[in-house]
Amino acid sequence: MIWFRKLHKWLGVGAGLLMILVTLSGLAVVFEPDYRRLAHPELATPARPLDAAQLDRDYAVMQHLFAPADIRFLGLPTDGMNAYKVYLSDRSLAYVQPQTVRVIDHFGMLSSPMQLLIRFHHDLLMGKTGRLVLGILSCVLLFMMVSGLWIWWPGRKGYRLKHMKPGKTRAQLIRSHRTTGATTVLILLFFAVTGAYFSFHDGFQKVMAALDGEEADMELPRLAPQPGRDALSPGRLYDLARAALPAGQVTFFSPAGKENAAARFRIRLPGELHQNGRSGVVLNPYDGAVMKVVDATRVPAFQRSLQYYFPLHSGRTAGWGIGYRIVVFVAGCSLLLLSLTSILSWVRGRKKKRSGRGAMSMRRTAKTS
Repeated sequence: MIWFRKLHKWLGVGAGLLMILVTLSGLAVVFEPDYRRLAHPELATPARPLDAAQLDRDYAVMQHLFAPADIRFLGLPTDGMNAYKVYLSDRSLAYVQPQTVRVIDHFGMLSSPMQLLIRFHHDLLMGKTGRLVLGILSCVLLFMMVSGLWIWWPGRKGYRLKHMKPGKTRAQLIRSHRTTGATTVLILLFFAVTGAYFSFHDGFQKVMAALDGEEADMELPRLAPQPGRDALSPGRLYDLARAALPAGQVTFFSPAGKENAAARFRIRLPGELHQNGRSGVVLNPYDGAVMKVVDATRVPAFQRSLQYYFPLHSGRTAGWGIGYRIVVFVAGCSLLLLSLTSILSWVRGRKKKRSGRGAMSMRRTAKTS
């Protein structure tokens, strides 16, 4: 048991600083939609129904506005975010008001403080390496919560919610650490598992497919570009996508690219928790043929559960409003408190040992003099 406690302590202290930085960035990111609406109140206005003719007009204007950059992805207006969200090939992002096609905001992915925080929380600004580090950090958090509960359990009768408040002494910091961990263990276990999923997606997918007994076909088809052949307009493709899944709301459009000419639409069907939906339609942009339809609500149960990980982890849930984002924020604050009390109690312990050694050395010097 002694080695178990030591491993718990040293993992907590060793990973504490990175855990604090990742948690702080997550606390800011969870309210990113609210920050956008506060900075630009027009984003909060109800979205008008979008038709093919309007999409064609707006898309043509946006192509002219942002040339020579190409439009890579286009988020369509929705209630609560009434703007086109335009992802451009020059790695910038723009919010554009529908109807008037006025640019509300336009910034580089790493020049905006909020986008910088989003990228840091996603991959520590280090791409695949950063995602791997975050996956390992999530596994550390998973172990810390399980081992912490094991260590706390024998003294559970002394549990008091008021003990979450940290004090100045090392004993008070340890008590706050243990009480906070015991109180929030379930929700932090969930955040640890979902955080690991973002880094080890393929492994999770294989495990869930094994539990389901079959693997859902979610891979999107590709299409080689056909130079010299005219593509259908975005509005026409939009109508075809809606016809393929008429019960859903189209949320994203990915136009034909240089390597993959297939036109892709993200669609949120009733019952989907993801704000953009996980369903979709892939079309041949040259003749409008439907290449694939993905109905995320019909995916086998265990694999469908993975669709809930992002919205529940990030607070970006369809229809749940700001209430759930506050729950996520409070959970993040508890993780921040756990990390801080872990480091501070270790620092206080080190100071106590040093002062004890100093006093002992002074007594030995006094005896010999």
